[in-house]
Amino acid sequence: MATLAIGVGVILISLTLPDYVRFVVAFAPGGSQSTFIVPTVFGLFWKRATKWGGIASMYAGLVACLTPEVFFPDLFGDVVNLVPALALSIVTMVAVRLLTPGPPEEIIRLFWRASVPSDKQEATLQR
Repeated sequence: MATLAIGVGVILISLTLPDYVRFVVAFAPGGSQSTFIVPTVFGLFWKRATKWGGIASMYAGLVACLTPEVFFPDLFGDVVNLVPALALSIVTMVAVRLLTPGPPEEIIRLFWRASVPSDKQEATLQR
């Protein structure tokens, strides 16, 4: 009998969801994608990705995803704001990496098992 009462109570409560629950459910996928995709992909495939670049990228992606929805709900219309959030997350990842020291050569060798090009060799390759 208690199980039935709890079940009926939960169903009645779920019929009148507060607005914030709908907001969280609607924007959870976009927020998590814009937060975690760029640091994960860059961390796996870019030898020079850093911890600070990843952290800054996560915050930038989350803020860029939620800010238009909270403060400017009709800014993009029905367009998902994931693309601008991912773009800002990528720019932030690269910019913070370039402004902070790169990972030590020992770490790169440990994870990539490859030689680390010197700055001079990288400059030559980029030309």
